[in-house]
Amino acid sequence: MRIKMTLLTTLCLALPFCAFADEVTDLKKKIILDQKKLSIMENMTFSNDEAESFWPLYSEYQEKFFKLDLMRSALHSSYVANYTSLTDQQAAEIIDGLSDIVDNRQTTIKRFTLDLEEILPVKKVFRYLQVENNIAAIEQYELVKKIPLLE
Repeated sequence: MRIKMTLLTTLCLALPFCAFADEVTDLKKKIILDQKKLSIMENMTFSNDEAESFWPLYSEYQEKFFKLDLMRSALHSSYVANYTSLTDQQAAEIIDGLSDIVDNRQTTIKRFTLDLEEILPVKKVFRYLQVENNIAAIEQYELVKKIPLLE
């Protein structure tokens, strides 16, 4: 009985922290997406009609990209936590996971590009992809700096 009461008390105390963790995650997501959107705004010029069509589509796809980034981040965190004792099986699972994420990202980019070509001139789509790739390269570089090489 005492154990149940202790567990119940611990759970009741932990719930606000779980809610706080969700709020922090949501805030981080908003900051990241807002910074990215600002970079897009600084590098792209849209007519009113183009902007009206672009930004909702952009937001929809950024949600998909963010989910893929979370999956990649989870894999990297798992690797960093275990890289000194990584087994061949764990390494293979990480390789497979990263490969799946890259494939899903490319598929999503292709779909996004096709959707963009319906609302923007092709040159603007190309420019957008250049900006997007530059942002992704910077993000990748920052991530890679933090990940130790396997020995």
